Amino acid sequence: MRGKIPILLAVIFYIGLSFGARYSRAVPTENGVRVTLITPFIERTVVETPHGKFVKLSAPSGQMLSPAGGPSIPSFIVPVGIPAYDSVWLDTFFVYWHRAEKIEYPVAPQDSFWWEKGEIKSMSVPPRWELYRRKSVSVSYTDRGNLRSQRFGELVITPIDYNPTTQTLRIADSVVAVLRFTGVSGGFVDEGKFEKVLRALLANYEQAKNFRRTSTDFEIPENVFAKANVWYRVAVREGGVFAITADWFREAGLDPTEISPDSVRVFTYGVGTLPLDAGQPLPTLGEIPLLFVGDDDGAFEDGETLFVYAPGPEWWTAENRLGQWHDSPYCDSVSYWVAIGGEFDSAAKRLFPLEFSDPIAEFHHGWTFTHIGENLQFDEYGGNGWYWQLVYGEAGVYFSDPR
Repeated sequence: MRGKIPILLAVIFYIGLSFGARYSRAVPTENGVRVTLITPFIERTVVETPHGKFVKLSAPSGQMLSPAGGPSIPSFIVPVGIPAYDSVWLDTFFVYWHRAEKIEYPVAPQDSFWWEKGEIKSMSVPPRWELYRRKSVSVSYTDRGNLRSQRFGELVITPIDYNPTTQTLRIADSVVAVLRFTGVSGGFVDEGKFEKVLRALLANYEQAKNFRRTSTDFEIPENVFAKANVWYRVAVREGGVFAITADWFREAGLDPTEISPDSVRVFTYGVGTLPLDAGQPLPTLGEIPLLFVGDDDGAFEDGETLFVYAPGPEWWTAENRLGQWHDSPYCDSVSYWVAIGGEFDSAAKRLFPLEFSDPIAEFHHGWTFTHIGENLQFDEYGGNGWYWQLVYGEAGVYFSDPR
């Protein structure tokens, strides 16, 4: 018996939604599908930067998927429909290269991806060929799960090859990729008006429409907002500790004396990336523990406060003594949802002070950052920014803040 799977009920927006019909064609084979990409015109623009002149490459529906530090070259996403239950893999691919040509200026690195009026607005990687750390793979395949009843995957095709050592550029006339299936499973399921979306999205729509899962496989996600009748959405641009006070409720049109502090909850989906992976469960609202400062009389009064720690869309991580700043190219805020009252399965989550019988015997530690100074030598390799290091030896943590 096949297990139930979560499905994506909302339409996923792809930048290149109609790309499959415009620049590629798919031909069914006995046990798979063969996809041919005809490379569209690749536009070249010379741009001025603080590090000299560079070539910016762009193309219709092309997406910049190069790894950080690699040359910024367009790739093309070709969605293909695949059998509902069978294994799928990239069997082989062929690249028909045009002759290589030497270009006058180097291709800009992927990290210099902010363009404005023909100039690079920010550039964190200098023009050194050794910093092109990874070479692009011409073709790759990823299973993306299910879009309604249709299982699909993505071919990512990069028809451009750049050699930074010799400063030569090759552009393929075409690329052929062959996917193999272990079998052909599923059947036709009429998706009504959504058929227009699937037809525009999938390069092999006519083949793939017979690969769909039946409705008995679907697991409808729970309506996460059904447990409370009153919800407020708050958009947070800068993370930090926020206070929910009596005045906050008054500004929302509510009487705080009629609200029990124990009935207030805060939820969030957190920070995510797009597009969503349809092969994974949908993100669900997670409750954030709150710290209440006040009495226990059951009414929210002036002077009482609920504190909530709410991270923003950008954040730090540190691994192996190396810090990394994560920006958010998809949104400029994180949504938090405040629920008042309702019927939940458990009490609202709260934070409580810890009490130690012998505080001196307890070991406490935490993060702290000290600004040592701007490292002008490192600027040549890492771009403008501030740099930190703990004052002592091997425990040093290095940060480069692009802000």
